[in-house]
Amino acid sequence: MKRHIALVLVVLITVTSFSGCGTLIKKGKELILNNEKIRPGNSVVSRPADVESTDSETSDEESKNGVGVIARPTESESMTDETSYAPTQNSYKNLIDGMSTSERKKINIFLSNFSEVHFWDYDRYGDIDYYRLINFAYLHNAINTGKIDYTEEKIGIAGETAAATVKKYLGVNLPLKTTYDGYGRAWEYTDGWFWTEPEMGGLNAFFSIAHNMVDNGNGTYTVYFEVFSVDSADTTPSKCYEYTLAKAKLDCCYEYSGTAVVKEKTYNGNKTYELISYKPD
Repeated sequence: MKRHIALVLVVLITVTSFSGCGTLIKKGKELILNNEKIRPGNSVVSRPADVESTDSETSDEESKNGVGVIARPTESESMTDETSYAPTQNSYKNLIDGMSTSERKKINIFLSNFSEVHFWDYDRYGDIDYYRLINFAYLHNAINTGKIDYTEEKIGIAGETAAATVKKYLGVNLPLKTTYDGYGRAWEYTDGWFWTEPEMGGLNAFFSIAHNMVDNGNGTYTVYFEVFSVDSADTTPSKCYEYTLAKAKLDCCYEYSGTAVVKEKTYNGNKTYELISYKPD
């Protein structure tokens, strides 16, 4: 079973360049990958439904670097029992060692939602850059759900879809209004949709492997992970999410390491995680 990476008109994001093994070739207004041409207007390939994900946002839910409109979370978002989320190191036990394959797969898929879109430094209790959060929502849905719209002139995501995605994965409310500027570009909210100008490009098939997970003793966990890519830039085999660190190093291309702070949560009746901070090394 393979998980497909969508090839889409993507937003210009300020990120550090990676050495990814997968190669993307741009020619005019076509994206050529594995000898296949992807043109504006093509349907988006989504992640298979049996890969726990990423694609169960509901429209009735809401949503540090960078410039433009930046705001801090409201008091209701800054839950007092999580504010001091820095690791207390109450226990040095590596929880990954005691996890089943399905449990390791769950945390790996959760972290891969961020590595596959080249998410970068984030701190829920710092300044919130809403421009970057809309980027995350757009790219996440382009890869996993197809709930986006794009032409040669513009790309967009419904405000409710963006807000639900941001709320689900980051626990932050995304205001459905105004214009969010960032990096010389802007997401503009019009008639219930966020719109911006397109950039031609594609995403490498990146995935994360958690190798150390520590209980901070305050309802959160610090997770140490490494990010890898596969040779084919358009697909990541589902089995990759079950890899141990040793197996990933043997079979895949190492990209970078990082640290995340997460908390457990229940979403649509299923246990998952919510991101508190994310910092690639």
